[in-house]
Amino acid sequence: MSFEDVELAYKELKQASAKFCLLHCVSAYPTPPDQQQLRALTSLAAAFPDIHIGYSGHELGIHESIAAVALGARILERHITLDHKMRGSDHACSLEPSQLAELVRGVRIVEAALSAPPQKTVQPAEADCWKKLGKSLVTTRSLKCGHILDEDDVAIKVAHPPGLAAKRLYEALGRSLLVNIGQDEAIAPSFLGLRPQGPYGEDCGPC
Repeated sequence: MSFEDVELAYKELKQASAKFCLLHCVSAYPTPPDQQQLRALTSLAAAFPDIHIGYSGHELGIHESIAAVALGARILERHITLDHKMRGSDHACSLEPSQLAELVRGVRIVEAALSAPPQKTVQPAEADCWKKLGKSLVTTRSLKCGHILDEDDVAIKVAHPPGLAAKRLYEALGRSLLVNIGQDEAIAPSFLGLRPQGPYGEDCGPC
């Protein structure tokens, strides 16, 4: 079915005041992966924003169905069988009960992964990794209180406990140390009178 066919059906159903959804489907049993046209889900959603868009799959397995959810499908339709070897054209591309359970688990994982807003932000799960591997500013040599930091005084490396986040290098350069500090020691924000940082090295404002 072409987009023009879908559009015609949409207009007829809207004119009849019908309540309906559109499910993208390729009528081949099974459907080859390179003919699934899963990106049609996004174009259908853009063309018909007032209704739910779904996916009716005839693939072997569950991967395309899970991908359809990631692309915005709100409805999944799959055939169920008790045995792929049963007679009939669609048993081979139907799901046995164990596959259906696996599909549901996969869909729930994808839904969880898509649940956050689209903006790129640091996640709470990253805290341990940053504490372990985040790059900090450390001293290349012992420095006295009152010393003004320059590029030769500072290296960027993993430090335990972590110090000032590496991205704040240019905020630190040119500032006077408020304490004595040893070689290869992490430079804490307080050593320079700088504002504290959050658990991932990001600024936390006036806290």
